[in-house]
Amino acid sequence: MKKLLIAISLLALFLLPAIAFAEENNETNVTNVTETNETLDLPSPGTTPDSAFYGLDVAFDRLRLNLARAGETRAKIGLEIAQERLAEFKAMAEAKKQASMEKAEQLHEEVIAEIQAQVEEAKNGNFTGIENGMARHIAAMEKVRAKIMANPNIPEDLKEKLSQKIDLRIQKAEELENKIKERIQQRIEDRLDRRENRTEERDQNRTRDRNESCGCEGKGNCTGDCEDCACNNSEDDEEDDNSTDDSEDELESEDDLEDEEGNSTQGKSRNGQN
Repeated sequence: MKKLLIAISLLALFLLPAIAFAEENNETNVTNVTETNETLDLPSPGTTPDSAFYGLDVAFDRLRLNLARAGETRAKIGLEIAQERLAEFKAMAEAKKQASMEKAEQLHEEVIAEIQAQVEEAKNGNFTGIENGMARHIAAMEKVRAKIMANPNIPEDLKEKLSQKIDLRIQKAEELENKIKERIQQRIEDRLDRRENRTEERDQNRTRDRNESCGCEGKGNCTGDCEDCACNNSEDDEEDDNSTDDSEDELESEDDLEDEEGNSTQGKSRNGQN
């Protein structure tokens, strides 16, 4: 694999001047159809699918994508390449080069699929930037569709086909955007769950330590000063209950004694009368 990458890099050093020359000539040919790319938030199409050097340009993009770290970084680079493919699609559509347009469309679909794979497979990563980038990409596709439909130089039947193709790309991009949002929301929920679990575990440890220091293990939870602990209060309550019971017993004994004295007095009175 390393040998292959070195070979490609060396090849690039020899071919870069030729690519630059081809891009310069190609940009001259497509200036009239790409002058509004800045308003569409799109890069210059550069080497387009109708160029002999387009295959090398695509190879460099793939190499750049594969060398990027998997996950958020690779998805971000994929978005940049998707923007370039959309610019190429627009340029070829306006130039009415259908075969080249379809090539750019196919490569655009492939890179969107790669972005989706990175979002689904990545275990970590903040995809908020990817969500924003995807939203901009969808907006750019909608603007491209509007430009194509308003172009008087494109035949109506071709406009209809292009509109359907772009609608399909937008639909898939929106599905990916929704998956990214779900991934972000799930990441937020997981973080909140972990925070809640840590807080609960910390509170439990504090309560256990307090119970041990106050001698309340197995008697209840102690969350404040030892004097105010539930376990100590419960012992005081039991003593108060016992005292109350003793007092009630004493009162009952006194009542019984008074009843007996009363009965004895009544008995003596009856005897005296007799």
